[in-house]
Amino acid sequence: MGTENILSKITPKDYHNELEVILDDKDFKEDVKNLLLSCVYKIEAGYEDYKMVKRIVETKKEYLEKIMEILKKKCNHIEIIKDEKNDNNTKKYEINKMDGTIYLWHPNESMLLYAIYEIDDRQIYVDEKYSILRIALSELLNKGENINNLEVLRDFNGWNWNTSPKEIGEVTLNLIYQNLIYLLGLPILKKWIYMGDTKDYLEVVKQKLILNYGEENAKEIFKWIEKLAFVILRRK
Repeated sequence: MGTENILSKITPKDYHNELEVILDDKDFKEDVKNLLLSCVYKIEAGYEDYKMVKRIVETKKEYLEKIMEILKKKCNHIEIIKDEKNDNNTKKYEINKMDGTIYLWHPNESMLLYAIYEIDDRQIYVDEKYSILRIALSELLNKGENINNLEVLRDFNGWNWNTSPKEIGEVTLNLIYQNLIYLLGLPILKKWIYMGDTKDYLEVVKQKLILNYGEENAKEIFKWIEKLAFVILRRK
């Protein structure tokens, strides 16, 4: 066990305080600050139980520090829109990645967290020989990752696991991403999404599938990944 892990057990990090320090440098209104603090509080309170149930997850430290990093570096303005004349507006949120802005209608913690993750979406690198899949794989990995990251707030209340398809929204993307987690493991997916390098991760995926399931099964699984990516691409 590394020194950092030992120290984290002795003096656990106070993410509430860390968030307040970040918010001191942001021009957010009180309602936004309170919603962010509530979001972090709920994650801290429920994450260990969520981890025990889900099993294949990041550590709480990794999960919360990613949120802090996005808030610090990419969220410049968050605003809750209150328009009594437009209470029936079906729009939930809107983001502008160029200037780091999030607008929320009828907000809650899950919606806010999803918007925070979406403002961090990036173009996934795909080798030129797979270039036709680039748009589809970026959507699949980014949105699949974002939906998966919401589970601790959306589906788990500390007592039971209650997954409602209508709350997920992109059920198909979620299902594909969840299967990729179990087929490939979380580390490969996280590196592919966040490393931003030019490594041919589809080749890494192929080799991982061959190692785990044999060459013939690996070819069939990879073929289905390609097919599903094309289905996603055609519906855009």
